[in-house]
Amino acid sequence: MSFIRKYRKGNKVYLAEVESRRIKGKVVQRFLRYVGKQADGRTVLSASISDAKVEEVKLYGPLLVLHHLAEEIGCASTWAPTPMRF
Repeated sequence: MSFIRKYRKGNKVYLAEVESRRIKGKVVQRFLRYVGKQADGRTVLSASISDAKVEEVKLYGPLLVLHHLAEEIGCASTWAPTPMRF
């Protein structure tokens, strides 16, 4: 099981995910990954853009503009019998 460990290097505090194992009767921690650092008591996480996943993209901007313009000229009710909900 892994956990987050704080370690100091100079005046900075860094966070790392480590795993404890027992080797020849001694507990040894194995570094798994760098998590981030602490600055002014707050945690600043480190994440790579390659870790991010886009699951869905929605384009509402053009529809909102079209709906607003249709309401201004008074023809929104002819296009959509029910009010649009965003």
